[in-house]
Amino acid sequence: MPLLSRDKLMGALVVWRKAPGEFPQHSVDLLQTFAAQSVLAIQNARLFQEIEEKGRQLELTSQHKSQFVASMSHELRTPLNAIIGLTEMMVSNAPRFGTEKAAEPLRRVHGAGTHLLGLINQVLDLSKIEAGKLELSPETVNLAPLLEDVIGTTRQLADQNKNRLILDVQANLGQLTVDPMRLRQILLNILSNACKFTKQGEVQLRVKKVVDGGNWIEIAVADTGIGMTPEQQTKLFEEFTQADSSTSRQYGGTGLGLAITRKLARLMGGDVTVTSELGKGSIFTVRLPASADSQVKSSTGADGRRSPTAGCVLVIDDDATARELIADHLKAEGFSVVTAAGGVEGLKLAKDLRPTAITLDVIMPDLDGWSVLAALRRDPELAEIPVIMITIVDEQRRGVALGAAGYLTKPIDRERLHRLVSRFRAPVPPTCVLLVEDDAVQRERMRG
Repeated sequence: MPLLSRDKLMGALVVWRKAPGEFPQHSVDLLQTFAAQSVLAIQNARLFQEIEEKGRQLELTSQHKSQFVASMSHELRTPLNAIIGLTEMMVSNAPRFGTEKAAEPLRRVHGAGTHLLGLINQVLDLSKIEAGKLELSPETVNLAPLLEDVIGTTRQLADQNKNRLILDVQANLGQLTVDPMRLRQILLNILSNACKFTKQGEVQLRVKKVVDGGNWIEIAVADTGIGMTPEQQTKLFEEFTQADSSTSRQYGGTGLGLAITRKLARLMGGDVTVTSELGKGSIFTVRLPASADSQVKSSTGADGRRSPTAGCVLVIDDDATARELIADHLKAEGFSVVTAAGGVEGLKLAKDLRPTAITLDVIMPDLDGWSVLAALRRDPELAEIPVIMITIVDEQRRGVALGAAGYLTKPIDRERLHRLVSRFRAPVPPTCVLLVEDDAVQRERMRG
């Protein structure tokens, strides 16, 4: 008797007679009924198993999220407590705090704030990915400078645990079409983990081309750290989990970093895998599709034209603190800076000055950044000026579509701002900046 479910064969009921001959019709009818009931029983059993499995998964997810909330609460409060406590200490002791005494707590405030921002960004990234709202901004980039930049950032982390950091890059890697910011995020996350879980050992970043059913760039991070058991490896890329609870207690972290890393790699057409041995170290391997060889296009144009006011950057932002911070960063890199507190004033100054580059906020009360960018692009005299969007709004794709030469989100990463603006540096230094300010203290500060 066939066991049929919606014309799909699930199996067969086989009945034997002890003696040769036909089965009576009533026996056949009974067996057909029994076969039909058997199909229902099998389906119900499978459904019950699926429900049980879903229940176990939901229970495990709930448990992981509860552990994550408890861990996240601790992770967020620790740097926040440092920021508040150190700031209060400096305010209350301001009269007897000299420059040297203030420098050390200020460094700790800055470190705690950077750590706190990283934790918040992880949660926001995961939320965007799960909601399908994370947009990549792919560019064709030369891999070697990006890797050097990542190694430079990681070197301090390696030094903290007295690790040797080694870069082993195959020659002529060519180019890669990726979101460079997200690739940096992937590599920094894996490298920082390697440096954190390795003490007085070695961390290697190895990069090579691989032809394996397609063209790939393979980036491997190998360490000589604590390693993992096979069981720990199976849940390594799950959200809200770490290798085990003792890892979280000893080393900190939210358990989101590697989950986000794999999701980002897969969004870019690649993947992340791991091999590890307890007590001997781990190797994380990122594979991404290689690009066809081509030259990276310069953002300054083929003719290399510069604006008349060489070495001057116009900063347009309605937030006074943001204007001051950006201006300080740019002046430290040797640029002269002119600031505007709104879109209308910014357009007028752009027309008058025709600066080397413009940094532009998006959310402003009089005229938003998108309108300012569109107006600049419509004006033949201003259309070639590079505009870098610096804003709290993460809409990089829109900025690129409207012709922005770069996009940074606040809080500002000083190194990335420097890299973006330095492409437009004038060949000769500025000679004179006129500073008009009635407040003597502000004059001295801005001149400095």
